[in-house]
Amino acid sequence: MKEILYKCREGLNKVKDWLVLFFKNPKKRNLTLIIGFSLALIFLGGIIYNIVNTSRDSVIKRFENTINSSNPYRVYKYMKVEGSNTELNEENIKPLVDYLKENKSRQDEVISVLRFKDSSKDLLKLKKEKGFMGDRYYIGIEEVNLKIVVNLKNTNILLNDKVIEKTNEDNKVVTINSIIPGTYNIKGIYEGEYGNIEDNETVQLVNKENEKELKLKGVTLTVDSNYKDAKVFINEEDSSRTVEEFKEIGPMPSDGSYKIYLEKEFPWGVVKSEEKVIGDLAKINLQINPLTEDLKKELEKNYKEFYDNFFKALNEGDKEYIKNTTEEIRNRIYKEYYSRGIIIKDSYDFKNLKWQKDAISIKEEKGEFKTYAIAEVSFKKQKNILFLSYESVDVNKEFITELTYIKDSGKWMVTEVKEIN
Repeated sequence: MKEILYKCREGLNKVKDWLVLFFKNPKKRNLTLIIGFSLALIFLGGIIYNIVNTSRDSVIKRFENTINSSNPYRVYKYMKVEGSNTELNEENIKPLVDYLKENKSRQDEVISVLRFKDSSKDLLKLKKEKGFMGDRYYIGIEEVNLKIVVNLKNTNILLNDKVIEKTNEDNKVVTINSIIPGTYNIKGIYEGEYGNIEDNETVQLVNKENEKELKLKGVTLTVDSNYKDAKVFINEEDSSRTVEEFKEIGPMPSDGSYKIYLEKEFPWGVVKSEEKVIGDLAKINLQINPLTEDLKKELEKNYKEFYDNFFKALNEGDKEYIKNTTEEIRNRIYKEYYSRGIIIKDSYDFKNLKWQKDAISIKEEKGEFKTYAIAEVSFKKQKNILFLSYESVDVNKEFITELTYIKDSGKWMVTEVKEIN
């Protein structure tokens, strides 16, 4: 207050000297009086306003009131960046204000340091500079620097959603200088062929030198399968690669948001593998079982028709009833199981055909698809003399039967029948 009164007294003395000088001329006395007095009031008012609004206590008080107001970002009016030409505004001061308002005790501590302590080593510093009308106080800020270590090449680095740089190598160190201290969000985005990989972190940059790390979680993936020409699908989209071609592809997101499966086209239709989640494993094995439920039903029907016809041929004594097989197979099995004498003959009553669990399988051999099945055939065998039956016995036999897919006809044919002893 003493300083303010002293400044006011200085100003009044200057006005007094000016008035005495002009009042010596009587002709201009009245006009000069009016003009001079008005100018003196303006000059004096300016001095007082400048002194009051840039005094130490006033700057701190206005800073505190503004930061607690509905628009705290106006505090930039009382602040200045030290050793830089950076012009503060509501946008670039936002990280600092957000940092202070995140924690009320943090805000109170800053105000306390500015008001009562030496703030020369703190985040915000109370500074003064010489002005035309005396000392002018303001709150000074020192800009900070940031280093970000990024593990993946071709990653876009963003600071508060603004792209700063794109990395050109793995484990790249990205340096960002001259940042207003405060709270920021740093983000890394790798835009990959099969999806983006992201990592972000909210950080407080309040030290002169700051260092952070962005570790984007991705995997370089290899796919293996029993069918190398199967197509690879990622999140239900064709990758345009086969299993043979899908080697060390990536990096790809490994956060569980992506899934992978295979598709293979067979003569009887497209078959899909199981679907797996892409995680941290660098290699995924996906097996394809070409035996679909529809195909299994079709094969079971073929097997049953074959054995129905086989026993009919034995009862009727006519091998031509044995269909859907080769001539060699027809002759061999008919000769092996058919028995008829002049008086005594055998007859067969086919009862049931039961498959062993998971006994039907498919293999591809030299470009041909073959299916194998183990079946338990139940039938009643009896001997007959003329029209009389005797020695009836229930028989259970196991047969391994091979069917081969014939491309020309698009059908399955029995190409081998063996009894399992």
